[in-house]
Amino acid sequence: MKKSLFIVLSTVILLIISKFFFGLYQDKVKSINSQENIIEYDKKRPENLMLIECKKSNNFIYDMQVILDTKDNSQEYYRVIYRLRMTPKISNIYKDITVTAFLDESMKNIFVMQDFLGFGTDIKNKQIIDGIKIKGIEVARATYVNKDLKRDELIKKLTSDIKVKVVWDKGMEWVNISTEDIKFIEE
Repeated sequence: MKKSLFIVLSTVILLIISKFFFGLYQDKVKSINSQENIIEYDKKRPENLMLIECKKSNNFIYDMQVILDTKDNSQEYYRVIYRLRMTPKISNIYKDITVTAFLDESMKNIFVMQDFLGFGTDIKNKQIIDGIKIKGIEVARATYVNKDLKRDELIKKLTSDIKVKVVWDKGMEWVNISTEDIKFIEE
C-alpha cells in the first residue's frame, strides 16, 4: 500500500514538474517566434544625389561580386548571389555603421521573388569597424533568376550599376559601383 501510494505521488509530482518546465519551454519558444529576426533595411533609394564612384571613396574599399550558380539542378532558375565587402582605407574606427546596397529597378523583372531590391545590414543592429577585431563588413543577398534570358543579357543586367549607402556615427557616403567595378563569377 505504501509502495503504490509512493509511486502514485511520485508520478503526480513528476507530471506537475514536467508540465511546469514544458510551459516554460513553450513560453520561450513563443517569445523567440514573436521576436523573429526580421531584418529591416534602409529603403531610402538615392534620388538626384551626387554619387561618388566607389574607387574615389576616401573611407572604404568596395569589393562587389555577383556570383551566378549555373550548376544548380533547377530546370527553370539560376541562383545568383550579390556579395559586397567593405574595408576601411584608413585606420579609423567606424561606429554605428549601416550599409544598404540598392540594385537597379530593372532587376525586378528578372528576379523570381520580386520584392525589395536592396540588401545590407539591419538598421536596428548597427555595426562597428575597429580595424583590430573587425576589419570590415560583408553583406550579401541570394535570390533566383529565370533561365529564359539570353546569357549575355542576363550578365549585363546582373552587373548593372549598384548604389550603396553607408552611414556611420560621424558621416555618410553614397557611392556608385559601376559595371566595370563589379566582379562577375560564374560557377
